[in-house]
Amino acid sequence: MSRLNKNEYPKEERKPRVLQFGLNRYVKGTSFTAVNSMNGDGVLDAGIIAVLSNPSEQEQAQKLKEQDYMYTILRQGLLDGESFEDNSVIESLNDIVDPYTDFNAFMRLARNESIEFVFINTHDEETIFDEADTNLKEPKTFIGKLLSFLKARYDAFSGDITKGFHFIPNDKGYTDANDFKEMLVKLARACRLPSDYINWIIYSNTYAKCLIDRIIEEADAEDVANADLVDYEDEAAIRTEHFYTWIIEGSLGLDKVFPAEAATDIEFTDDITPYIERSDRLRGGARLALIATKEPTVSEAFKDIEQFVKDYIVYEAGPTVDLVDVELEFYADSLYERYENPYFTIDNGPRYKKYLKNALLPVIFENKELAKRTLLILAYFVIDDNIDLGADPDFVKIDTVAGATQFLTQAIEDVRELGFVGAVKKYF
Repeated sequence: MSRLNKNEYPKEERKPRVLQFGLNRYVKGTSFTAVNSMNGDGVLDAGIIAVLSNPSEQEQAQKLKEQDYMYTILRQGLLDGESFEDNSVIESLNDIVDPYTDFNAFMRLARNESIEFVFINTHDEETIFDEADTNLKEPKTFIGKLLSFLKARYDAFSGDITKGFHFIPNDKGYTDANDFKEMLVKLARACRLPSDYINWIIYSNTYAKCLIDRIIEEADAEDVANADLVDYEDEAAIRTEHFYTWIIEGSLGLDKVFPAEAATDIEFTDDITPYIERSDRLRGGARLALIATKEPTVSEAFKDIEQFVKDYIVYEAGPTVDLVDVELEFYADSLYERYENPYFTIDNGPRYKKYLKNALLPVIFENKELAKRTLLILAYFVIDDNIDLGADPDFVKIDTVAGATQFLTQAIEDVRELGFVGAVKKYF
């Protein structure tokens, strides 16, 4: 059986209009997939050029190059209560550029007039502002490389204000491209670059805020072999759920030049804040509860505490979010269906810790009634993460909620003795 390739599975070469910084499974399951859908539906005609944001991405780049920059996306899970599986070939990627091995090739992209949209998915350590990274001929950090790239574009088009980009972050969770703008401006000033160029960075480019939620995993050879209608090998395939949330708060008119709503699950909004709260408090809090079961998969965890999770979302988390009820109900229903998906493991990586404060504390403070389910979830992590409630000013404020400290103290004892699932059964 041959590898996926454009000779046997033709792809249409398109003018590059999208630049993607970063190359990983999340990129392959978000921006690449979205652009591919938009191309397929005829609302956008765009090719993608990916730029590595970290040398660790070189192996992934090689796999895609060997497959003519194509790969398969396998969707698995439930849709409207029914088992759902499908797959498609993503073929909108034109090329991959590695600035770590060919910096000049990367810089030449700055002169490509057709590029309009820049997606950014990069590792946190790569975006840290380093005031010493002022050699724009050999920048070390991601921000240094991006500043050098933008300076080359500014010079190539003589500061033309129409040659800026639409910056759209596509990292997991909530990201704000304005953070990149601020770091670019700081480094530009440290480099003593002209004020006209700095103003061009600020005013001739647009910077979106994004919220993305989707489980995306690398697919193995067995996944590909078992997929319907797949008669080729694919070493770059990914597995995703059907559930997909991508909210964009962008500049006026971004939804017109990047008409994603017509072909994808992307939504544009004037204010992303309530959607962040919805994600953090409903999904994030529920995720903490699922982690606390210690089950290996999402579906097994949900089976253990299904009613507890639903009641947490409906009676405790939901009322603290400023969105209309029908929108919250639709989102909650999609979460329940998602949690019944048997294909995916629970991600309990370090990022979950942010939900202890972003999800649990607002629900505790903003509920009219004592949020006992939320406090029980917190009790588990007080034990598991060895949290000293008295040493953290955010957690100390729990004392201001009537009855909260007394309930939490008892809940900690019960979780320690019975485990989280046992404590859920005791209280609810």
